[in-house]
Amino acid sequence: MRLLLTILLMSTTCFAQEFEGGFIKVKSTGGTAPFTYSLDNGAYQIKDTFFNVQPGVHTINTKDVNNCVNTSVCTMYNKLSMQVLRYTTSTVTFKVNGGKPPYFFSKNSTTNWVLNKKYWTGLRQNRLYTFRVKDQLGYQYYITVTL
Repeated sequence: MRLLLTILLMSTTCFAQEFEGGFIKVKSTGGTAPFTYSLDNGAYQIKDTFFNVQPGVHTINTKDVNNCVNTSVCTMYNKLSMQVLRYTTSTVTFKVNGGKPPYFFSKNSTTNWVLNKKYWTGLRQNRLYTFRVKDQLGYQYYITVTL
């Protein structure tokens, strides 16, 4: 029976409150149980989850009881964040870190997204604005700004 491997990748963005690093959960179908799992050619383990995984490209090996091995590659991204790079009385420019490009931005909205708009003009002084960034994976970060 053929061994198939599905990688469920959870980044640090989703679970930053619970974990210091990201985690990778492996789901195996096919093959013959029990399965063992290896991260980056390390020692095999019985648990299907690897914790505290650092950002980067990782190799996952799944081995069944008949020593059939399936290999998959997955990528962990840095936590998505955004900061004010510069501002004036009517403009603001943001810098985005982490996540997976392309980035989508919104101002005072959770539904109106604009691709790669890091520079906003026509803003008014003494008003509170909430700017959001969303990456290709759907993870979001927001920041509030008063000019």
